[in-house]
Amino acid sequence: MNQFLSETGDPWLLTPGPLTTSLSVKRAMLHDWGSRDGSFIDMTARIRGKLTDMAEAGDSHVCVPLQGSGTFTVEAVIATLLPENGKLLILINGAYGRRMAAICGYLKRPWVSLETPEDVPNDTEALDKRLAEDESITHVAAASGDSPRRRMCRRRRPGEADVDDMFAEFVPKQIECLSRHSGLIPGTAETVGACRKRGYRIGSTTGYLM
Repeated sequence: MNQFLSETGDPWLLTPGPLTTSLSVKRAMLHDWGSRDGSFIDMTARIRGKLTDMAEAGDSHVCVPLQGSGTFTVEAVIATLLPENGKLLILINGAYGRRMAAICGYLKRPWVSLETPEDVPNDTEALDKRLAEDESITHVAAASGDSPRRRMCRRRRPGEADVDDMFAEFVPKQIECLSRHSGLIPGTAETVGACRKRGYRIGSTTGYLM
């Protein structure tokens, strides 16, 4: 089999997600599930339970699965967490930030923005100044550049301690489950090895090698 094609002979889709699913997942999708069937309800309950268990939040939170794109979920978060009498400050430095503004528009949620070019990080000093000047702002939302890393919080700027806490909690769980739930795309190791021989320096992020 061509190493650049998936198990089904289709090209690998490397957009964030990733979108490409294994042959076993595709086979499972051949079965029709009724939303009110007992077996489907039980399966959904198991998935919800496993997700809250992974987050160690089973005693305090519930998981509500949402189908669709990342934008679909962002819309759900804004519509749910931002009340009609609230006001959202959006830190815009890319398409996702502008999309948040559009979502607020058709949801009729008050919003203001601080915008920087796509290659410039959010201006935290400007954020502090805006929050001090406008006490009507109840929430802050941001997209890190033009990537699908989005966050929303209640009227305060996330600090270094928040970032450290997030990674301290998440990374051990991520490493523990990687071997059970992920695998290299065929040809990745060989491609990385060939690049290193040519003197390329290789780093990684969630979803990409660069």
